Amino acid sequence: MRNDPHIKVYKYKKLGEIIPYLRDVYHASEDALFFVPGTEDVSLFASLVGEDEYFGSGNPRYRHWEAVPRWLAREAGKTIPLNILDPYRRWMVLQDIFRRERATYPSEIPDGLRKSGFFPFVEKALRYCLREEISPTDFEKTLGCGGCTPEGKCRIPQVLSSWVCVLLKRYREFLSPSGWYDGAAASTLARYILEDTGDSVTPRPLVLAGFLTFTRAQQRLLKTLHGRGFPLTIFHPECTWEYPLFASQEEEMSCSYERIGTDEPFQVVTCVCGDRRVEWATIARQFQLWARGEGDLTPHDAFPGWEGIGVTVASDILPLAQEVLERYRVPYNLVWGKSLAETRFGDLVNRFLKVVGGGWPTRETAYFFTDALVYGDDFPLVHALTIAPRGVREWCDFFRETGLEEKTWKAWLALGGIFRKPATALGILETFEHILREGLDLAVRASSLGKDDEETDRTVWEVSQGLAEIAHTIVSLRETERSFPLTALEYEGGEALSFLTTWLSRSRLLPAPARRGCLTLYVDTPPPFARHPVMVVTSAESSRYPGHEEISPFESAGETLFSPRDSREHAYARFQRLIACGERLTVLTRAIQNEEGKPIEPSSFMAEIFQPSAYLSQKSWGVLCGEIKCSLGEMPGSRERYFPSVEISTEGDAVPRALPRISNPSLDVGFLSDLDDWLECPFFVACRRLYRLRARVRPGVDRLKLGILIHKMWADVPVEAFFNGERLYKNLVDGLHTHIKEVYPEFATRRFRRHRKSLERTLVALARESEAYQCQGGQSPLEDRREYELEPLSVGGVTFHGRCDRVLIFPGNRCFLFDYKGGKSENSRGKRQLAAYALFLQKNEKLNPIGWAYLCHGDGMVISCMEEGRGNSPAAVMEKAHQGIEEMARGIREHQWDPNPQSSLCRTCEFSLLCRKDEGILVEEDDDA
Repeated sequence: MRNDPHIKVYKYKKLGEIIPYLRDVYHASEDALFFVPGTEDVSLFASLVGEDEYFGSGNPRYRHWEAVPRWLAREAGKTIPLNILDPYRRWMVLQDIFRRERATYPSEIPDGLRKSGFFPFVEKALRYCLREEISPTDFEKTLGCGGCTPEGKCRIPQVLSSWVCVLLKRYREFLSPSGWYDGAAASTLARYILEDTGDSVTPRPLVLAGFLTFTRAQQRLLKTLHGRGFPLTIFHPECTWEYPLFASQEEEMSCSYERIGTDEPFQVVTCVCGDRRVEWATIARQFQLWARGEGDLTPHDAFPGWEGIGVTVASDILPLAQEVLERYRVPYNLVWGKSLAETRFGDLVNRFLKVVGGGWPTRETAYFFTDALVYGDDFPLVHALTIAPRGVREWCDFFRETGLEEKTWKAWLALGGIFRKPATALGILETFEHILREGLDLAVRASSLGKDDEETDRTVWEVSQGLAEIAHTIVSLRETERSFPLTALEYEGGEALSFLTTWLSRSRLLPAPARRGCLTLYVDTPPPFARHPVMVVTSAESSRYPGHEEISPFESAGETLFSPRDSREHAYARFQRLIACGERLTVLTRAIQNEEGKPIEPSSFMAEIFQPSAYLSQKSWGVLCGEIKCSLGEMPGSRERYFPSVEISTEGDAVPRALPRISNPSLDVGFLSDLDDWLECPFFVACRRLYRLRARVRPGVDRLKLGILIHKMWADVPVEAFFNGERLYKNLVDGLHTHIKEVYPEFATRRFRRHRKSLERTLVALARESEAYQCQGGQSPLEDRREYELEPLSVGGVTFHGRCDRVLIFPGNRCFLFDYKGGKSENSRGKRQLAAYALFLQKNEKLNPIGWAYLCHGDGMVISCMEEGRGNSPAAVMEKAHQGIEEMARGIREHQWDPNPQSSLCRTCEFSLLCRKDEGILVEEDDDA
């Protein structure tokens, strides 16, 4: 290898420090070619060197790394086409390999490889090997098989790990003559092209920027280029951890290093919050306060403008982050394309695929047709659930009898039929698009939704973009129909479903056009050239940094064959590069517990970035210049004044942002309806009963009015209706519109049309259930008490009161209790309210409770407890209720009003802004719980 010219390596800490050097190199030599890690870095690099991003069919001077083989082939004068495999084409290749290998090893294939869900792990392992992260020799030693048989077969096909070797060989056999290549194998393919062409490629200066390190395949290619006389210049982002740019090799490349910039530590502010929702609410509110010259960030730096802020967000938290940012009116641009499966369009298609895969079951199919993009409110859900059709033939009869629009049903039926007969991938997508566009008029249906509700604009955009993505894929497949060898393969049944599912999950929508005056929201990891005056790194938790890697099924015990090499060191380096994206200030945020209330440990790197490093001459990577803390019970805004222009205003009285500490008043009256809330959080009961604060009414359906409407409807149903055999639900539905006009006239408007239909459906379902439970006593009830005021009872010196929605009295002093809930059934599971009512009826009126039921209008479900029912018996639950009442009486008597930050009430508690940290229960003395 030549030692001259040297490889010039410029090491930098801040990206802004190398921009002048990049521009000098870019403009000094028109022959120099620049390579960046990925496609998203191309436009960012163009802005750094002061050029417009290139569009067209020419020969741009900057490319992403996977384009190296095409560049070398063009330089060598080769005419062979070189195309990068798309994820769905990669699926087609692997599917074909599996078909052939199953015929070779019919009984020795592990069961896991027969499932379509195994493909992601197969792809990950293959691409790991294609990047040469493990050498073939080490791979063979790990397997311990001694190589293939003379016939080319595997010696241990029943071992899962050996299938990586089998599939890798077949995968390479397909790629080598086809003119297609995997992006992970770009470096290896480029090296082969360079070795085959000899000296026909003229050396030219190459500049690599943004690479934190190089894979083994990249290192071997750079070694070959260096040996052929290509002048190499590398701009290398460094870290305190001495992670090598090049791994040790037999013959070291000669490099000259030059340090650019200073070693000054980065300014870091930490933000520790109760949970992830509080974390994002704190971030959003601090931004708005900062823009007004207030808040905790103001002392550290001037507000850089929305365009000067970058924020990272984990993909699984993206919906929560968007919801909170929109609520606080924080403008943002999303630098990421959603997969089709994550859009409203993909959700509809995935639900349909489950219906088809399940054989058109009754419940799933019926609820699918009630989707606003299918039939919506026009579909007779109650009638469908009553008749209960199952399978294609019975559903055909159902639609014929009901007289619904046949065009829509026939279109969905045809869409399900494409999986029953063989078809190519192109044929599947063409039929799929034709049915969605022509048969279902999906774009028209989505547009009509936008006229009813402004919130559906995003749905309309996602549906239209989904249809556009289908058209784009079809055009791409048609253009390469002759060059791609597997275009003619046909799929049916599970294979066709798997292809469509893979295409949905791997096809990404282009992000919406960037708007001016917005912060930049990066999903997962930002590109290497991302830089902002202020960078916010969220979820700095142990489960995400150094990075949570999903365990591959190919990994044998004690082996890390397919794990990233030096994963902790590499992850620490990436963590530091995230901090380096903030040129003036970096904010690290984290939550202390997850949605289930389990504690979350901070990232182990949080403390390390503030420790002096010998690599930086005893300076730390970052310096802590400020802290923001927000406990679980303290939502943002409890310390600062309320900004109507910041937070979305709501109707009704707003909860005050600060109140003095609760004075632990003396109280000798309790309410049985408070029992469940008391057991979760006495502070919640104290706020509601003592201060009598009105909760803020959220936009949309008013739960309070809905509850009043439901109670009034049940109360006005004639008691005689049950005794004379008249259907109970008929009276309810007949009186629905009358009660709506009286109690909730807003429901009669177009805006609440879907909610009104949903209310009618749940009323019918609950009325049927109610009639069934009325017969549990074996005889007709003697008495039906509505809104029954229970006789007070004193427990532990506290007098308790209660009011039961409905009590049925049966012969033999037996009784059955009902309570009507406006929410979902999940909120009523395990409640002791009716058990407490039953206990009082037993003690005061000598009645014998045989059970009770909660009728939940949120989802039309019934939660019941009966002597012969499932779960705990009424006697056992009544005993628990008795213990809870005694505990509540003792708490009232002893003035115990402590908040419980771990309570599930915290998610919807309207008094969370009053919940003070010093009144909560600390997990540890040093923990800001």
